[in-house]
Amino acid sequence: MSRKRPATILATLFLVAACGGSSVTATPPPNGNGNGTPAPAASSSAGGGTGPAASPVAASPGGTTGQGSTGALDPCALLTQAEVAAATGKAVGPGVSQNDGQQCQWEYSDPSDQFSGLDASLAVNADPEVFREDQQGGPLSKSAPGVGDEAYFVEAGNVVLLDFRKGDGLFEIGMNVAGSVKDQLPGPQQEVVEKQMALAALQRIP
Repeated sequence: MSRKRPATILATLFLVAACGGSSVTATPPPNGNGNGTPAPAASSSAGGGTGPAASPVAASPGGTTGQGSTGALDPCALLTQAEVAAATGKAVGPGVSQNDGQQCQWEYSDPSDQFSGLDASLAVNADPEVFREDQQGGPLSKSAPGVGDEAYFVEAGNVVLLDFRKGDGLFEIGMNVAGSVKDQLPGPQQEVVEKQMALAALQRIP
C-alpha cells in the first residue's frame, strides 16, 4: 500500500549510528507535502476491520484541513522533555524545533552502543490526505481509540506513527528506534508510548 507521509515527521526521523554521530535515515514509505493540502468534500470511513466507521476529516473555514487554529502552535511547547523521557523510558535530549517550526524532535542515543538509539517527534499541521488514507483503513493503519477526536497507528519498518485529530487540527507523533532500544520497545510498546505522549500533548492543544 503506497502512503504519502508528511515531511514534517519522516524527513527528519534519524538515529545516531556509527562513526561518532553520523546519521542513518529510516526507510519508511515516501514523503508527501505535509502543509495545507486542500480537503475534498467527500467523506471516507475506516475499513479493513480495524475499527468503527470514521468521521470525514473536518475542514476549517479557510478550506484546508490540519491548519486553521493549529497554525500558530509550537510543537515543542506541546510536550516537555520530562514527559517524553517518562513515556519512552529514555533520557532524551531537549526538544529541537525543525521544519519551520512544524515539528519538534527529542533524541536519545545509547553511549554504550553506537548502533542503538531513539527519536521521538511531534508534528502539527499533518497531511490531511494521509489522514484520509488512515480513515479508509489498510494493512499499515489501525484505529487508536481514546486519543483526541480520532486517531490511527501506522507501522512501517522501524517507524511507528500515531496520526490524530482534535477539532480541525491534525497532528502526528513518530518514533524511530534501532538496536537494543527496538528490542526494549517493540511495535506494540511503541504504540503505548505514543499514546501517552499524545494524551499529554492534547492537554495543551486548544
